[in-house]
Amino acid sequence: MVRPSISAGLFHILMDFMRGRKIVVDINGIQTNAVDLPIGCVQVSTLGPRLFTIYCVGIADALSVDHYACYADDSYVVIIENDLETAIKRVEN
Repeated sequence: MVRPSISAGLFHILMDFMRGRKIVVDINGIQTNAVDLPIGCVQVSTLGPRLFTIYCVGIADALSVDHYACYADDSYVVIIENDLETAIKRVEN
């Protein structure tokens, strides 16, 4: 699998873009108070799909799991072990 790579400068630009955001929910013109969003991507951002792809490739390579799947904006990991303690240790690692 080919891993996408980015320069240190681009990495810092992306981290600056994703940090220090606030989220507000608006339903029929009624808004909640702004809440800090420690890290994340704006929902309608054109960067969202690309960042998710980089995340999926990176996490799939980093995890030693039995099954990993991602689709749209969702992902899941399946780990199969004979006992709960071993499964928990793998998840923690």
